Amino acid sequence: MSITNTHHGPRVVPGRYAGEAILVHDGPTPQQIIDAEQRGHADGLAGRICAAAADAACCQYVLLELLGEFDAMNAMRYWRDFKSLAHWLSWCCSMTPGVAREHVRVAKALRRMPTIAGLFREGRLSYSKVREVTRVVDVVDEQRLAELALTATASQLARMIAGFRSADGVRIAQ
Repeated sequence: MSITNTHHGPRVVPGRYAGEAILVHDGPTPQQIIDAEQRGHADGLAGRICAAAADAACCQYVLLELLGEFDAMNAMRYWRDFKSLAHWLSWCCSMTPGVAREHVRVAKALRRMPTIAGLFREGRLSYSKVREVTRVVDVVDEQRLAELALTATASQLARMIAGFRSADGVRIAQ
């Protein structure tokens, strides 16, 4: 009798072993199971991180919306001893003066950009992207800026905005 005659079917290693047949590739390996579990956990964390970033964007929008309204009603007239809205914001919200000035600039620009403001409010745009597009609020069409902001990374958008800002008025339309 040959070894092939004692073979116990497909997926079984024939040989001289007298014990039970040894199955080959009987499901995932223990390491594959661990990797699959870790991948599932990583996917869950990734989803939670993205949701938290969207929530942060919504909160950032609320801060800037309130700041814009505060500025529009000239509420600083009720606070003495502050040089500007940015100075007050820096003091009351523990921001560096540069960050506070940038928040005030973005808040003022957002009041003139309803499409961008809406996307920001929904958490679809990050503060980084909104900060960039507000730099060209009156130079580039807002709808075009919204399309760019939704499709580009923040880094790509920053480079595009820098290009818009360096172009003269004639070339901007191109």
